[in-house]
Amino acid sequence: MKARDLALGILASVVWGSNFSVIEIGLQNLDPNVLTTMRFALSAFPLIFFVKKPQVSLLAIAAYGVLFGVGLW
Repeated sequence: MKARDLALGILASVVWGSNFSVIEIGLQNLDPNVLTTMRFALSAFPLIFFVKKPQVSLLAIAAYGVLFGVGLW
């Protein structure tokens, strides 16, 4: 295994592990639904710079997002 791959694996573990601490702190101050909404929004925001918009209406995208979020949680 290359050193770069090992470093990326350790970085992913640290980021993933720190996620639980942040969630615990967030739940002390925020409603779980608000925290989940913020989590989805903050994780999806960077994707707008890398993923091209599909050839469908913005209403269809919003409807899918709402239905997926409500149906999943």
